[in-house]
Amino acid sequence: MDDQSKNLRYLLWKRNHPKAQWTRTLASWLGCSELRAKELLNGGKLSAFEQNAIAKFTEISEEDLVYTNLLEKDKSTIKIWQENLLYLLNENLDYKENGELAKSLGIGNDVISNWKSRKHSPAKKHKEKVQIFFKIDSHTDLEKDPIFLSFSPISIREKRKWLLDCIKNIDDRELDRLFHALEKLLAEE
Repeated sequence: MDDQSKNLRYLLWKRNHPKAQWTRTLASWLGCSELRAKELLNGGKLSAFEQNAIAKFTEISEEDLVYTNLLEKDKSTIKIWQENLLYLLNENLDYKENGELAKSLGIGNDVISNWKSRKHSPAKKHKEKVQIFFKIDSHTDLEKDPIFLSFSPISIREKRKWLLDCIKNIDDRELDRLFHALEKLLAEE
């Protein structure tokens, strides 16, 4: 059930664990391999033992973990648009690019700083330009779709970084074996 993996991601996010450490953190909660934790974060079904361990660790009932959408349950306290924007700002921009985003939105850098520090909530009128700036799929609704909980890369920048990291971490024999397939895929552009 995909709600279980969404709930796991929500619990990790709510406890302020950086997305880059979700797999490792979940593995430590469960005492399992990072491969198993990754599988669970990508939609794998929790075993009864894993349900029990997560419930004890997070103080959430097993029923809620398995059958309740925890984000929906807490929706009155979470502004999805704001959390999505904070995620995009914090995970995808360096200082220089903050200025580029501000310019494209017709606002000052101080406004972005206020958004990042939660002093002000972003106006919804900026949603479309933010979506264009970050090259987010037009089917994604930044007010409703919690991209901050996505385990997969969302923006073009994240996707490039993910691909580069994968290539950097692949062992030499495997890269040699896959090279021609990658070359063919990438040359088709």
